[in-house]
Amino acid sequence: MKTTQPKNLTLLGFSTSKDDFNYYTENDTFPQIAAYKYETRLAEGLIENGIHITRISSPAISTFPKNKNILIFSRNPEKNIKFINFINIPTIKLVTKFLSATYALISSKKTDAVIIAATHSPYLVASYLNKKIHKIPYYVTILDLPQHMNFQKKGKIFNFLKKIDSKIINFTLKNSNGIIATTKYIVEENETIKNKPYIVIEGIADQEQIKEKEYFKITKKEKSILYTGSTNKIHGLDLLLTSIESSNLFDLDLWICGKGDFDEQIKKSSLKRKNIKHLGYLNSEKINFLQEEADILIITRNPNLEYTKYSFPSKLYEYLSSGTPVLTTRLPGIPEDLYPYLNFIDEFKEEKITESIKKILGTESETAKAKARKGKMYILSQKNAKMQAKRTIDFIYETL
Repeated sequence: MKTTQPKNLTLLGFSTSKDDFNYYTENDTFPQIAAYKYETRLAEGLIENGIHITRISSPAISTFPKNKNILIFSRNPEKNIKFINFINIPTIKLVTKFLSATYALISSKKTDAVIIAATHSPYLVASYLNKKIHKIPYYVTILDLPQHMNFQKKGKIFNFLKKIDSKIINFTLKNSNGIIATTKYIVEENETIKNKPYIVIEGIADQEQIKEKEYFKITKKEKSILYTGSTNKIHGLDLLLTSIESSNLFDLDLWICGKGDFDEQIKKSSLKRKNIKHLGYLNSEKINFLQEEADILIITRNPNLEYTKYSFPSKLYEYLSSGTPVLTTRLPGIPEDLYPYLNFIDEFKEEKITESIKKILGTESETAKAKARKGKMYILSQKNAKMQAKRTIDFIYETL
């Protein structure tokens, strides 16, 4: 163990400049926003705690043709970010990212440790080699387990390659110095890493969220519910839609923001019921505005599905930061310290969703608003970038 707190850390992942992020994700089929936000806020928190950081980053984008950009390089270079250039073509993408990341790490100035922002095999292998060559320890942030997050059906070749990728990930995790996980189950129920030092950091609240808002013109009924994030069926959007379609809640709008595999069905539902509005992918500033305009912010993931143990819904911190009542299913990945500020759907059933909505808008309205006010204070004071980064720094210091 070192006798002094680490002063220099390297952040390897997806925290590019905002201009680069917006440019490369604007027309992406499935923009991967959560990793970018998490890492960017972590970087801000590390700096607030007096840590000198080196950021080695690339945008987290889909592979061609889901993202039309092929040659990936920084459009707007920033002095404190080493951009990982790569070729965005299947297989070649992984090789070029690995080579770029390895060169960036090995040629970097001395650092106390590397924090990898996600279980991304090119970055894991690059960090493993860097540890072997320069004896630099590395820590891995696991936002979710890859084997539980592939919701779309794939072919045999893809599944074979994923098995190889999984073996690489497990090997490099086993050789890491510690794990930063979003839920305890990620570590405790994984044979490869269950004996590794770890800390749970579910997410990082953005204190600037309440300031960064952009007006978004939308026709609003008397009340409104907002869902933001990936619009994938696995997130319970089918049950949310049917609960609104079959209810008598005609004076209530359902706003859905995001991109995903369920977009076509959402559009069909919006044609049948005019109070269902599919707003598509919006920037963070517009989302922040809508979160304060809405009366309920909702999460309808099925808590009985295994993946919910290994994934924390990052939107929950954003929801709580807005001060608007939050309605969610009781997901195993949600820590108990957040329970007092949430309104829960008792069962994953259509009628229970409708019943819960009516309660929050009716008899339990004032209670829900009080929870929201307290939740906003709690999340912004206890889960902000500086606090969560300090916990990360202390963890690294204790395990170096």
